[in-house]
Amino acid sequence: MHTPLVSIIVPIYKVEPYLRRCLDSIVNQTYTNLEIILVDDGSPDGCPQICDEYAVKDNRVVVIHKENGGLSDARNAGLDICKGEYIFFIDSDDFISKQAILTLYKACIEQNADIAIGNYQSFNKESEIQEEHTNAIFHHISFEDVMKKQLFHTHEFTQFVVAWNKLIKTEIAKKFPFPKGQLCEDNFTTFKYFYNSKAIFTKETTYYYQNREQSIVNQLRGTEEDYLISIKYFQEKKSFLESHNFTNLAESFNERISEKMLNHYVLSNDKEIKDSISKSLKKVKLKKRPLLNFAIHHPNLWEIFKKFF
Repeated sequence: MHTPLVSIIVPIYKVEPYLRRCLDSIVNQTYTNLEIILVDDGSPDGCPQICDEYAVKDNRVVVIHKENGGLSDARNAGLDICKGEYIFFIDSDDFISKQAILTLYKACIEQNADIAIGNYQSFNKESEIQEEHTNAIFHHISFEDVMKKQLFHTHEFTQFVVAWNKLIKTEIAKKFPFPKGQLCEDNFTTFKYFYNSKAIFTKETTYYYQNREQSIVNQLRGTEEDYLISIKYFQEKKSFLESHNFTNLAESFNERISEKMLNHYVLSNDKEIKDSISKSLKKVKLKKRPLLNFAIHHPNLWEIFKKFF
């Protein structure tokens, strides 16, 4: 079997307790033709030294030491120098199964796919992990179906929206760098990978996701900033769909934007923000579904929002 170079990009910042576990899972892959790019994003702990240690032990490891610029900037730094035919992103507090890259690469070749997506298992403690070793069955998925899965925050939403746990042809990934300084950067980027690409996915676990309380995602969840960011990335997706003539899907995203605006209205104590949201909601001509969904969750606020209907 032909084994082209696969570039694995690892953004690293303040993950010293988890980094060796992550790197060991990469260097011990059964697929060995790897370029392992460790991007030290100005980490103030022992991570830079660990990166250099692995570079000495394994000549496949390339280390970038840079000033802190955030997750997007670190990933982009890896994209700028990678030489592989395929790219795989992994976050440095997570790890992958020993067969992950081989499983995804074989699937790409056998099904002539541009992107292969593995499943993931989240855990709080390593004792919770139940490793699976079965023959992965891959299924094709269209761009439209990928976008439908990104409408609601389910397990499948995560599987298809995150940058990690996907083997991606480099020429595709390089077209869409991550927005620097933007939180939840995957949401603004990865959906574009699937347009005009052949994608496949499996329910087989190839990735183990460390669910940490101090992670950005957990700190944001349910806050006003969370709704602001999600409104922004839903608008980005809606605009993309409109410009590529996916009218019905764009309308579905518009309804989700309306729901999130309603929730933002409730969370905010700023009168100017509330007035701005009111004006926006009136402009989008709300339909029944987002309002009814909101009313179910906030029945005591229904009277306030009748004016938007």
